[in-house]
Amino acid sequence: MLLIEYKLRTNQTQRAAIDEAIRTVQFVRNKAIRLWMDTRGTGPYQLQALCAQLAKDVPFAARQEFHGTQACRRSGVGQHQPVL
Repeated sequence: MLLIEYKLRTNQTQRAAIDEAIRTVQFVRNKAIRLWMDTRGTGPYQLQALCAQLAKDVPFAARQEFHGTQACRRSGVGQHQPVL
């Protein structure tokens, strides 16, 4: 796992935006992992469809620009490897 640390000098509004983005990404990631665990043979197209469906159903997910296929390929989801 690659971990990059850095320090930012932010104001309260920027911190709130960063926190919201992190929570949103974690929500989508957890939904993708749950789909992958429950459905054998889940591929990148199903994960992309999940991201599109979440963007329609969940208001805060629609504000983010997700590229589910690329993110899931990089993380290993859909390649039959456990991702935690």
